[in-house]
Amino acid sequence: MGFGFQDVGSTLPRIKDSEPGKKSSSVPSTPLSLIEKVNHRIASKDPFFSLEFFPPRTPNGAVNLVGKFDRMIRGCPLFCDITWHPAGDPGGDKETSSMTIASAALNYCGLETMLHITCANQTKEVITKHLKKAKALGIRNVLALRGGTLSTL
Repeated sequence: MGFGFQDVGSTLPRIKDSEPGKKSSSVPSTPLSLIEKVNHRIASKDPFFSLEFFPPRTPNGAVNLVGKFDRMIRGCPLFCDITWHPAGDPGGDKETSSMTIASAALNYCGLETMLHITCANQTKEVITKHLKKAKALGIRNVLALRGGTLSTL
């Protein structure tokens, strides 16, 4: 797919060292994790929002969605959620898979991303495979949902 890349590394919040040039072991100089960003915004009472996307069903729809990510990032969402689309081979490599959409949002568009994974009716091995793939793609924020079966709904 022909996705554009936007470098947003310099715009991500960082925890600063106490003195320039001097490292402090108690204050890391790494980018904040998503939960740290959320907690910081809550504590500072700064408003924030996130965006949630259900992966499209067609390859053209996937290209269209990813093409809109560049415009949506201008609104400065704190992060975006990508839902698990069971009918669209969510852990696969298709353009319409949840994993591919989440990877494109994160790696090509620079959007902080949280991938939803539905664990209902899945074996430990399948879930582990999905988690390892997400990690290999750089996806560090996962919302694992137990989900329900049709008989429990």
